Amino acid sequence: MRRTVQTLLYIATLAAAAAGAYTLAERAADEMEARTGAAVRGALSRSQIDWAWVEIDGMQAILRGPAPDEAARFRALAAAGEVVNPLNLRDEMSVAVPVRRPETAFRVEFLRNGDSILIHGLAPDSGAPMLDGLIAANPDLEVVDLVARSADPAPETWDIATDLAVQAMEELRTARVILTPGALQLDGIAPDRETALALETRLDGTQFAGLATDIALKLPRPVLSPFMTRFTLDETSARFEICAAESEAGRALILAAAIAAGADPDASCTAALGAPDPNWGQLVADGIGLIKALGGGTVTFSDLSVTVSLPPMAQDNREFETLMTRFETELPQIYALSVVERPNTSAADYELRFTATRSPEGLVNLRGPVGPLDAREIVQTLADARFGSGRLHTALRGGTALPDSWPVQVMASVDALSHLDTGVVTLTPGLVAVRGTTGNPDAETAIARTLSQAVGPALAYEIDVNYVEELDPVIAAQALTPQECVGRINSLLEENDVSFPSGAVEIDAAGLDTVDLIAEILFECPEVEMEIGGHTDSQGREEMNQLLSQARADAVLNALIERRVLTRNLSSTGYGEMQPIADNDTAEGREANRRIRFSLVGPDGEIIDVEPAQDADADSETDAGTEAATDSDDTAAETTEDTESDG
Repeated sequence: MRRTVQTLLYIATLAAAAAGAYTLAERAADEMEARTGAAVRGALSRSQIDWAWVEIDGMQAILRGPAPDEAARFRALAAAGEVVNPLNLRDEMSVAVPVRRPETAFRVEFLRNGDSILIHGLAPDSGAPMLDGLIAANPDLEVVDLVARSADPAPETWDIATDLAVQAMEELRTARVILTPGALQLDGIAPDRETALALETRLDGTQFAGLATDIALKLPRPVLSPFMTRFTLDETSARFEICAAESEAGRALILAAAIAAGADPDASCTAALGAPDPNWGQLVADGIGLIKALGGGTVTFSDLSVTVSLPPMAQDNREFETLMTRFETELPQIYALSVVERPNTSAADYELRFTATRSPEGLVNLRGPVGPLDAREIVQTLADARFGSGRLHTALRGGTALPDSWPVQVMASVDALSHLDTGVVTLTPGLVAVRGTTGNPDAETAIARTLSQAVGPALAYEIDVNYVEELDPVIAAQALTPQECVGRINSLLEENDVSFPSGAVEIDAAGLDTVDLIAEILFECPEVEMEIGGHTDSQGREEMNQLLSQARADAVLNALIERRVLTRNLSSTGYGEMQPIADNDTAEGREANRRIRFSLVGPDGEIIDVEPAQDADADSETDAGTEAATDSDDTAAETTEDTESDG
């Protein structure tokens, strides 16, 4: 019994001890969790993190809370990790979905009407000044500036687009330009075709990296006198010899009637000023409809005169009288109508003929009967004035039984030839036929007007003139020749070389400015094949110099690619020290030999060196500053020579 009691007492003592130990252990764990939680909360507080909290679960510290972004979440983990073993940290924080700030909607609109300009919209405050230069040059210009400014940075192409908008405002008296990031839209009226073409070329969207352009320029309506439209339908085609409309609505009526009669859907008609009747378009459309109904002929509207020229078979039409009566009845009384029979013959059917030809070399030959001596002298004088006596050969004679108007028709034929670059004009008693090519897009209209004014609407004439863009002097004046392209680049490089830090192949800031200028020239020469040549001096090993020059030429090519220059016709070659242009024994010579040079690539792949283009206006200024510039550059060249070695 006694032994049993002792045993129970022993067991009770052990149980009490275990319970006490457990209680102590639990209290110690709670204190440890409390200290850990306090340490983490203190770390978060010191890091000014007020959005996170900590929960302690044994050895683990659990971080919870809505982090504003990923960076804030990492800061919270780092702060807690300073007081707790990172292995014991558990991340249960959430990250708020980032709210992307919308880009500033920059938009500026320029409106010009005569001497008044209105600007309104939102522009970056850091953008280039808008119209300061234009206002300074035109003090009478009235400018209303309603542009709000934003501190947000300017888009990449904003300054370029602004400069182009100002150029348009300067050259056009009626225009609207809208600038948005990366885009420029221009609508306006150009004073002439040359200005329109120059602006379109300059503002072409392919010219400026990242800038899309939408250009819609119109020319002012011409004032025509006489106001004429002439339409012919024969067995070969339906065509306008000349076409003028009083309005866009009238133009649409005329073209619809012509297309219905079989004319080319791309036929053109000029909306112009000078129409004698506001219903001109409808009347011309009725005249074209008459010719179609009769099966052929020519209708000519010249101011208030209407002439219907018909082949003999047209009058065999059973409805001829009905159609003609209806047309004459509907024609206002202010118009004078005449109907003539057109000879059913071609120029080849006549023995009597006068021909005027102009060769591709510009040589002019006039041959055939003209009339009395005084008429021949007049024709000779006219031809001298039109073509120049040095390029003119004449074989003019008197002739007998000539039509009364023959000398006038000869002079009209000579005048018609003057509108052609190459071609032939054949005059017979019943027909004037004009064939050839021209660089004047309005030549066909001018020829038809010349013939109609000189010999009247009753004379049949055929005009087959092809416009060739390559012959257009206006377009040629805007384009650079391949030699001019390369020459301008090399002239630029003489003044502002593409420079590199010593021994490096990365273009420096000044060199990148030069690349920008080169890119502007290349935008005007997208089809010219060129080589970018890299050159060094003779310092260092030849092999290393060649590699360095190739890397620098490649750097220039890559910089042009970044500027969206079309580089399919560009190549890069490193020549190292093999093509010096100066003495490598002097600092100045070595400086000159370290260069980037552009060359023209010939049709057979040959490399053609092109000298820098000479600017005559700048020669005197350049010469005047050469001596002073040389004095300062010598010292710089000597200083850099010790540290710069292409080897």
